[in-house]
Amino acid sequence: MENQYVILLRGINTGGLTIKMVDVKRVLDRPEFTKAVTVLATGNILIKTTLTQEETLSRVLGYLSVEMNRDIYGMIRTKNELFELKVPENLAEKSVAMVLFSETEIFTELEEIFSTENHHENDSLSLLNKTDILWIHQKGETTKGFGKVLSKVKYKPILTSRNFNTCLLYTSP
Repeated sequence: MENQYVILLRGINTGGLTIKMVDVKRVLDRPEFTKAVTVLATGNILIKTTLTQEETLSRVLGYLSVEMNRDIYGMIRTKNELFELKVPENLAEKSVAMVLFSETEIFTELEEIFSTENHHENDSLSLLNKTDILWIHQKGETTKGFGKVLSKVKYKPILTSRNFNTCLLYTSP
């Protein structure tokens, strides 16, 4: 049975790591992937394969790491997993909903850090499921305060973030 996955690469085309999506497509042009589509320069890849989620992520990150001669990190979700993510319908004005994707349960650790950082009164951090976290913050604050903490090397292999609206793009058939 063929599976559809969304791979969310970490730190692509930000902070000095530039990968052309045409190169990503070339690297992923392999028999085990029946379709690999990149989305602009976002580091998001839609992929079809008969491989499991774990095998797919391992191979994609492995192939890209060899091609780029550096470690490439990312998370993988099914389209259904993205569809099941829910955010509050009435966000405060000038607020943004971000999803922090992880493969490990790090909510408690991040919640402690969040509570010590300066942030707007409408900002919040909440658990969406076992590993993914909803971070609501003011527009323009993604790389400040708590956002700056998320860019630490410690979180590179275990965390990546996306605007919630971007996640919705991948839930349609």
